[in-house]
Amino acid sequence: MSSTITAVELESIAERTADIIKSGVPTLIPGLALLTLKGKPYTLEHHFQFEPMFRLDVPRKQIWKCCRQVGKTQNLAASRLLKSVSVNYYNMLLVCPRFEQIKRVSNSYMKPLIYDSDFKDLFLGDEPEESMLQRSFWNRSTQFYSFAFLDAERIRSISANENVIDEVQDINWDFVPIIAETMSGSPRWRNQLYTGTPKTFENTIEKLWIRSSMAEWCIRCGCGKWNIGALDQDLLQMIGATTCICAKCGKTLDTRTGVYVHRFPERRPVFEGYHISQVVHPIHAQFPANWKDLLDKQKNYTQTKFHNECLGETADSSTRLMTLGALKDVSMTEYTNTIETAVRRYKGYTMVTCGIDWTGGGDATESYTAIAFTGQRPGSDIVECFYVERLNRNMTTTEELARLLELIKRFNPLFIAHDYGGAGNMREHIMIQAGIPAAKIIPYTYVFSPTKAVITFSEAKKGTRSSFSIDKSRSLFILCSMIKAHKVFLPEFNTSEECVMDFLNLTQEHMERMRGNDIVYVSKAADTADDVVHAINYACSCIWYTQQRYPDVAQAMKLVLTQEEINRIAPDKPNWMSR
Repeated sequence: MSSTITAVELESIAERTADIIKSGVPTLIPGLALLTLKGKPYTLEHHFQFEPMFRLDVPRKQIWKCCRQVGKTQNLAASRLLKSVSVNYYNMLLVCPRFEQIKRVSNSYMKPLIYDSDFKDLFLGDEPEESMLQRSFWNRSTQFYSFAFLDAERIRSISANENVIDEVQDINWDFVPIIAETMSGSPRWRNQLYTGTPKTFENTIEKLWIRSSMAEWCIRCGCGKWNIGALDQDLLQMIGATTCICAKCGKTLDTRTGVYVHRFPERRPVFEGYHISQVVHPIHAQFPANWKDLLDKQKNYTQTKFHNECLGETADSSTRLMTLGALKDVSMTEYTNTIETAVRRYKGYTMVTCGIDWTGGGDATESYTAIAFTGQRPGSDIVECFYVERLNRNMTTTEELARLLELIKRFNPLFIAHDYGGAGNMREHIMIQAGIPAAKIIPYTYVFSPTKAVITFSEAKKGTRSSFSIDKSRSLFILCSMIKAHKVFLPEFNTSEECVMDFLNLTQEHMERMRGNDIVYVSKAADTADDVVHAINYACSCIWYTQQRYPDVAQAMKLVLTQEEINRIAPDKPNWMSR
């Protein structure tokens, strides 16, 4: 910012920005005069497509589906900073999947905007708070920073007026409503801003996108053709030899003359969605070197990667872990999934285990309590799931446990392995009170621990209970591999179809790592159920671990990361103060 501007003029701009809401100005754009970026005044000259992100009169939800390198996170930081300093007592929660990502948002994007500004003292007040976990401002507004790759537990205690989730494509779909609950006590605002780069059609960002107004950047050519910047419209035909061109006549297009056109304008009052690709973005279309890079990527990237990274478009790939044919291949056709059949069979097993995955609760997610019973016959290494049941979502906790106790009495499992996270702790306590010996109950907690054994035992500490940690991705890889290898069998398909079809909801996702190949992890398709899979996984893993004969495929599936990389993704004790 020019040093010739007087302090009085600076204060005038600050006062005008702080009074934006009171004066009725519907946008935070004038407040950009308060900010600098790399020593120069902050402008939207090359990023004007992000103008809707700076509006104050927005619907409760807004999503930005963007390709890489278009200024998404930078403008997210600028717009959220201006909103924080413009609205008194405004609490904002900013979330990324990984610790390193949200740390970068706080330290590399938000902090320079604050401390490089001539208005730093006006932003922070007399007692600035130096923390990347929380930033407080002069008007008692606060920004909280957190991450939610494995779970959303650390977020539950925060009270916010707005949620901002960056890189939402790597956030578990079931965590979205949990994060939104941080705003349940807010009498107004309750805005949700999602940003990210698309992946597969089953991904969280795609599920959010298809519920939005789905706005595309459209440019009218002199020939009269409206060029729509979407993959299913004109986007690929708009890629010319030197810049963005008309899909009809081939003439050069000025991306600055474009406008957003919403596919579903009736959704705008509730959920706005905006899509930006490199093809229609000035930084790429108007800079020859950048456009050449775009053409090189089109030539050398896989189609899926080019669509995701450069076009900002969802692209499907073979990511499902299980196929319908594989499930039917291990269907024990002579054994129906009924109590009567299961009662006749369980006595023939040398070892019977029960696996339970508890519901996450709430109507916003596809989550149920699932119970599976598995057994192993004498002299065999094959595990048979001889009964599986998904409980009614409307059951109370008491009704669920009553049904569980009824099944346990029928099949008398040696061990009961269950999901110890979330509500599992409370339910375990009730099971013990009901008379189930604590020694029979095996508490499992899903973790991300690719450098350790698939299952590790954690000794009880003062005030805690001994439990087992199980690497989620590798254990599910192993279970699916054992099914395909006919080492795990399932009940007769027609009578268990509603339950075992959960396996088709498992997908492989790729996440960038600090160095080397991407991390491959297992998740479920957004807005689907996978509770039965986890119940069977707990029961089978209990047999394998107890016998100390965990399948050899574990070694083949091992994803090796350094401890440093693991800590960067989801550290047990985040060091927010490190640089």
